Amino acid sequence: MIRFFTILLLFVISSSFINSNEGDLILGRWMLPNKKASVLFYKDQKGQYQGKVDWLRDDLKNAIDVKNANLGLRHRRVLGSVIIQDLVWDINEKQWINGTVYDPESGNTYNCYAWMDNKNGTQLNLKGYPLDLKYMGQVQKMLRIR
Repeated sequence: MIRFFTILLLFVISSSFINSNEGDLILGRWMLPNKKASVLFYKDQKGQYQGKVDWLRDDLKNAIDVKNANLGLRHRRVLGSVIIQDLVWDINEKQWINGTVYDPESGNTYNCYAWMDNKNGTQLNLKGYPLDLKYMGQVQKMLRIR
């Protein structure tokens, strides 16, 4: 009986470890489709995934976030800003959900979720949408930078 519970416990621990690693596929640098910027995804202390601008094209390197709805943030540089927040890996849907994405070009923030089409993890699709209207919005196809 003890052996059964030991095996069961090991199975639960190993499967949760495998599942968390699957969500970590998003970690790393991704080039935006317009090639103006790249985003670095990292995992915070709560286990949520965040993305910050870690590279801008030369003519945008000194861009300031002038359209931000928060007046206190209108002086900050876009480079280094966290623009994707609070994504959570959904093991059942095989996607990252419940996040937000900020667009510095418009100053708008949208709900978002992300997924990968391919198994090798080279393309990340991020869909930003207004309110809870998932059928609206736009998909950005980002490519992994190696």
